[in-house]
Amino acid sequence: MRNRVTLWYVPLMCIALAAAAGAAVTKPTKPPAPTPAPKIDLQAARMLRQMTDYLTGLNGFTVHVDTTMEVVTASGQILDTDKSVDVSVLRPDHLRVESRVPDHDRQFFYDGKTLTIYSPKQNVYTVMDVPPTIDGLIDVARQRGVQMPLADLVVSDPNPSLMKDTLSAIYVGQSLVGSCLTNQLAFQRKGLEWQIWIEDCPNPLPRRVAIVDKQVPGSPRFIATMSDWNVNPALDAGFFVFTPPEGARKVPSLSSQPGQGPAGRGKSK
Repeated sequence: MRNRVTLWYVPLMCIALAAAAGAAVTKPTKPPAPTPAPKIDLQAARMLRQMTDYLTGLNGFTVHVDTTMEVVTASGQILDTDKSVDVSVLRPDHLRVESRVPDHDRQFFYDGKTLTIYSPKQNVYTVMDVPPTIDGLIDVARQRGVQMPLADLVVSDPNPSLMKDTLSAIYVGQSLVGSCLTNQLAFQRKGLEWQIWIEDCPNPLPRRVAIVDKQVPGSPRFIATMSDWNVNPALDAGFFVFTPPEGARKVPSLSSQPGQGPAGRGKSK
């Protein structure tokens, strides 16, 4: 599989010196082209803000998510990898995520003090101290290389991160996601294109997100389809507390992604 390249290095070109005169000959450089002004469709921006404001106003919610992520192999072939995720949120300081992938199930428990990552197959878990809010948890998790599913949608205000560095935003029109009528929006930023389908009703919930990463060879696509929304769930604090099963072993670290086992030693057999 190809690893994502986050930084491209441009080799330096040597400048020839004029042999007879001993002076460097330089050519005038052109000023960089100005960055084009963002083209933001006000209707698209308004619909996205309505959705994020609605999510922000919820005290808690649960949602089921089915994801498909394209992975580009060394030969250039694109393969699909699927995942099923259940997300439970109780604002401002409780989060539980259950991610199911063959041979790589992961469960995340955040109780306002610690984040526990548990692998049911290996029956191992790791615990880390984190800030007392979901927003703080997401920031620290990213810094430590832990990828929380749908992180941009569970923070207190998703709009700033979704609109960051946006170059264009358009309203595509209405579309069906399953049997749900939605409004489809499309956004572009440098090296990235993404779309979102928002339910066309007084409760503007996101129903699908699609992302194309132009900076990765092959431009792989990620799709997340959301269903079974419950915006008034009966959740208590105990639901977000991890209780180690019998025989569970605590380890220093545990990958949140497929391909690594405890302490990053590689996938367990």
